[in-house]
Amino acid sequence: MSSWIRPAGAWLAEVHLLSTVVLTVTGLIMLMLRQPARRLVVARSALVSLVLLVPITAVARGTRSVPQRESKPMIASTTRWTGACCPEPSAAHASTITTPAPDRPSNSLTAILVAFAGGSGTMIAWLGLGAIASGRLARSARAVPDKVTQILNRVVGDGARAPGLVVSTTVCHPIAVGLIRPSIVLPTRFAKSEPVSRIEAALAHEWAHIRNGDLWTLALSRLLLPLLFAHPLYAWLRRAIRADQEMLADAEAAAREGRIAYAEALLAWSRTGGRAASMLAPSLGLWGRSSMLTKRITLLLNGKFCVEPTCPKPWSLGVRAVSMALTLCAAVVLLSGSARLDLVSASTPQQLSTGVLHTHHSLNLSCPNTSQSLSQSELTALWAELGANQGLERSAQEDCRCER
Repeated sequence: MSSWIRPAGAWLAEVHLLSTVVLTVTGLIMLMLRQPARRLVVARSALVSLVLLVPITAVARGTRSVPQRESKPMIASTTRWTGACCPEPSAAHASTITTPAPDRPSNSLTAILVAFAGGSGTMIAWLGLGAIASGRLARSARAVPDKVTQILNRVVGDGARAPGLVVSTTVCHPIAVGLIRPSIVLPTRFAKSEPVSRIEAALAHEWAHIRNGDLWTLALSRLLLPLLFAHPLYAWLRRAIRADQEMLADAEAAAREGRIAYAEALLAWSRTGGRAASMLAPSLGLWGRSSMLTKRITLLLNGKFCVEPTCPKPWSLGVRAVSMALTLCAAVVLLSGSARLDLVSASTPQQLSTGVLHTHHSLNLSCPNTSQSLSQSELTALWAELGANQGLERSAQEDCRCER
């Protein structure tokens, strides 16, 4: 069971190291940009790179761990020392040098992996509960009145396909949910009591999430949660993505309702309280945390800052091309390094991979102190020196004959 602990720990360490590099560079770039649409392009490219690096590092680590599974050589050496000043060695001077067995994984490494597995299991369970909640929401949804459907068609326009639109008593605020067939879910009381202008602003907000691909970005970020749930930079990236998504959606809604009117609507909706839609996987709601709501209203009331509705296409293509190029370079470096290790392992003589090597040497030494016994490390060093020079054994024998 302990055979997989060290490779798994090394793989996780490598994933987190590369993730730290990617997230650090991504964070620095995002901090230098002001427009949320451009920051989201950088963040999405980073998420794609992180998703690709996970299997790449797994393949590279698995390839590098193959030589470690081979049997290690057992080298036994018996060295005899003879000469005028050195008496015939006793049994204590005859040494057997054996390669030590690999150490077992430490208890600390095992504890870290167990804790990490517990955290990953918690994240997987949380995502599973979100999927169950999404299924319950779909079963409890009902059709909306015709006037709300007409408002949605006016928001979407003629050139796009309108998403599904339903009402449900299980949600407290409008949300967008679904990947393949996205839908907008309105609270039942929202569709009945809210003014038409506010319904239009809420639908514009959720439609902006669907049109910008925010649900796919959310799903991609949650896909990495079982691995990077404890990474502080990844938690920061997820919060920054969510803030930029809401900023773009608010700009779309404020263009129809007006900045001040939409800010008042957000305050009114926040006072209704209720449960946020973060459990649904994937889903994006109109209202989230109170701290995020404060930033959103502050930005809406700032008339000097103009939000770009979309990212310029050259910028988007350039960022994605650079991100994919760097990811491919990292993959080539990791996989080529593994291939070089395999080549070195394959070139090792077969007798060093299995079996036992025995060497016997007889050498005349001039010892200043015949009573001093050689230590294990000294014997090991002398044996390595003798093994490197194969002619020393013949020369030692000839010296002994001349002295006799």
